[in-house]
Amino acid sequence: MALISIQFILFCAFLIVVYYLVPGKLQNLCLLAANLVFLSFYHAARLTVLFLGLSILTTWAAALVIGRLNTLQPGRTGRKRAVFVLTVLLNLAFLFVFKFANSAIFALNGLGIVDHAPVSFAAPLGISFYTLQLLSYLIDVYNGGQQPQRNLLKYALFGSYFPLLTSGPIVRYSELGPQFDHRRTFQYRNVTFGAQRMMWGFFKKLVISERAAVMVNTVFGDYPVYAGSYILGAVLLFAIQLYTDFSGCMDIVIGLSEALGLTVPENFLTPFYSTSETEFWRRWHITLGTWFKDYVFYPLQKTALFGAIRDWSKKKLGKKRGRKVPMYLAMAVLWFSVGFWHGGLWKYIVGSGVIHFVYIFLGQELAPAGSRINRILHIREDSLSHQLFRRVRTLLMVCSGFLFFRAASFHTALKMLRALLFVSDPTFFTVQGLLSLGLDGYDLTVLILAVLLLIYVEHVQQTGSVRDRIAGQHIAVRWLVYIGLFFLVVIFGMYGAEYNAASFIYANF
Repeated sequence: MALISIQFILFCAFLIVVYYLVPGKLQNLCLLAANLVFLSFYHAARLTVLFLGLSILTTWAAALVIGRLNTLQPGRTGRKRAVFVLTVLLNLAFLFVFKFANSAIFALNGLGIVDHAPVSFAAPLGISFYTLQLLSYLIDVYNGGQQPQRNLLKYALFGSYFPLLTSGPIVRYSELGPQFDHRRTFQYRNVTFGAQRMMWGFFKKLVISERAAVMVNTVFGDYPVYAGSYILGAVLLFAIQLYTDFSGCMDIVIGLSEALGLTVPENFLTPFYSTSETEFWRRWHITLGTWFKDYVFYPLQKTALFGAIRDWSKKKLGKKRGRKVPMYLAMAVLWFSVGFWHGGLWKYIVGSGVIHFVYIFLGQELAPAGSRINRILHIREDSLSHQLFRRVRTLLMVCSGFLFFRAASFHTALKMLRALLFVSDPTFFTVQGLLSLGLDGYDLTVLILAVLLLIYVEHVQQTGSVRDRIAGQHIAVRWLVYIGLFFLVVIFGMYGAEYNAASFIYANF
């Protein structure tokens, strides 16, 4: 069942009504039934239910065993470690088979090791997201930071909560699980605020993302015929498309959860206001970044190997610089893992991983020199112009990664990047150039105005909640805004057969 569909809206409306009418003890069963109904509309429903069920059962059972061993044999870690490692490897095996099998085949074919056609099978819905989510629970239990959940129903509800299956966010058990322990009562504010958040997500997806996609697909689909300015413009448009697509999906997920009385973490915090790559990745796909930071970056630095590297580097480089060596090595592993998680192909490993590590590394190492230059040139680092410069610089660096992410292949991305070095023809940034990419004057105007509205809303969000500000207005103003947003989606949303409003970009990951 697509999040952008009449069926989904009716399904959510029916669920909310039933959910608040049933007795409190039945709310969790109601949600679990909703999870199964949602999955039944997916084209690989049986496969999804089977492997999601296996992941839930294995991590739940392993956590119980680990918890019992912690109680009965607190000083003995051998059995606990064996149960933990086997369960992690089993669930990672599910993920690797379904997500990375073809990536491995492409790599082996390219090296001439094998000559095998890609395999054709549907992956379980959300396997990339629910695997990390369930493993985070198991790791927390293993480390002693989380008590095992003995109630299989509550744990299954956490693992299969349907809004999260499509594109996340990746939620920890400590964030969502305890909310299933008590009844959620109907609150007008939760339902109305949730509906508003969902409507804003529909606006981002249908009014902005789908229009930007038309222009992006035109250039990326036939890039050799376009000059560098068109490629630059297409990459910037793809940043808009990806952001409004992905954050729009998060708005729908978070809004629906809010309407159900559940709180899930934010995944985006106005990322294009960032003044550095480091800040950008604290604001973009937040839950993925924190997952890899907590379960890859920090644990790596605590290993004996990294301890030995730290000691060696301190002796050779001194304490201050020596401490940075294992940190940067762990950071490199983290970013390689993030890129690999996106698909295993080099375009993802570079575009969603390695290139950002390089930018962050250079940014941190060159920061002192940059500050000295600013002092010499009497540039105020807190001035509006300097902040704007840093935001534009960050946007261009991030977009260079998005180019690899969106291109058909790693080699295609290199060719397009080479064309970007010769942006001598500014034709793209003219009305004629923009109108040559698939949108007519009407749709182009709607896109520009919608992006300006998005920028305004995100500017207001820098100083507080937009919904709280609207809620503080006169009732006539409030409902004028609500109804206006509804009609913006209905009238200006893209619903034509040539558009793919049924799916979100990150649903493929």
